[in-house]
Amino acid sequence: MGSKARILRSIPGRIPPKSRENQSRLPFQQGTTNDSPVTCIVDLCAGTGTVLRALWNLLPASCPIQVDYIAVVMDPNVRSVIRRVFADVNLDRPGMFLRTDIFLYENNVRHVAHRRKLPKASLLIASVPCQPFSRANNSDDYPSQGLRDPRELFTVVHQIYERAHRRDYIIKCTPFAAHLQQDFKDVSLLFGDPTLHNLAEYCPQERMRHCWTSLPTGKPIRNRTNLPLTWQECLLVGSRVPQDASRMPALKCPTLMAASRSHSDRSRASWVYDASDTLRPLHKNEKERLVGMEVNDTVAEGVTEAARHKMCGNASPILWIAFLLDTYLKHHTGTLQPLASRSLDKAVCILTSPAKTAIELTDPTSRSILQRLHDVA
Repeated sequence: MGSKARILRSIPGRIPPKSRENQSRLPFQQGTTNDSPVTCIVDLCAGTGTVLRALWNLLPASCPIQVDYIAVVMDPNVRSVIRRVFADVNLDRPGMFLRTDIFLYENNVRHVAHRRKLPKASLLIASVPCQPFSRANNSDDYPSQGLRDPRELFTVVHQIYERAHRRDYIIKCTPFAAHLQQDFKDVSLLFGDPTLHNLAEYCPQERMRHCWTSLPTGKPIRNRTNLPLTWQECLLVGSRVPQDASRMPALKCPTLMAASRSHSDRSRASWVYDASDTLRPLHKNEKERLVGMEVNDTVAEGVTEAARHKMCGNASPILWIAFLLDTYLKHHTGTLQPLASRSLDKAVCILTSPAKTAIELTDPTSRSILQRLHDVA
């Protein structure tokens, strides 16, 4: 039996991607207080609280939309960090979240797929493990085996997607190794063709990611969140970046890797100069900023320095996630608009009328949420 047949037969109830285009989606439920609309985000393979930080950067304090955020992650270190980030965002954005028990469901994605009842998700987000597919995986013990690798979660996420009545989804993974191109095609049969994103447009790193999504793709949002876009902006005071081939300060850091002895570490390509002009490895706070996180976001009880390093290497850039969430909110009737008389920090989001929303969603000149919010700042 061919690889494609194995994958398709292992997923009961699969439908071709094209037939999903006109499916009805009702992403906003009714809130429990003040008639607030609620959107349920299920963060599968949740990583380091980046979705929470993206929401914090994207939604103003007075936004009436509530987020029912549910995280699923096995690593206890990551769960500790997500709890810390959630507590920080929840304190700064009171009323944004519908629940505080964000780990209500199983911590294992495979177990979630077989639960009797799943949450009424509006949006599924999954940063599936990259090791089974990555062209950067040079491990002799655990080489990239694609969909035959026991660590792969594409098929598991698809089972959850089917059981969740095929709601909107955002699935992220590294570019596949050359010998796994058939696996790449098989994954595209499940979720449609992906878009290859250059994440250097969203963060100070050289990084590429494939994104499979039900959402329309567009141009990156302008950086209106004060997140750093250059390597130098992320460094500790007095430090400087190395020079590039043209003898100018390098603008982007090589890709942060989760491995403790990655190529960029061994070659010192990601090292910087301290105030005494001595070459040194990146500090953990600098790695956090390279992702777009707040300083010390990865500091939590029981989390080691090695675990912080790994989390920063696995984390998706905050601004990229904000762009995807901005696209999601703009794609539905939850388009956010501020009151013109308010400054940005006091902006209030209101649900537009269905007719007006339809015009905005089909108008190619319609601006993103962040652009509209900052136009009145």
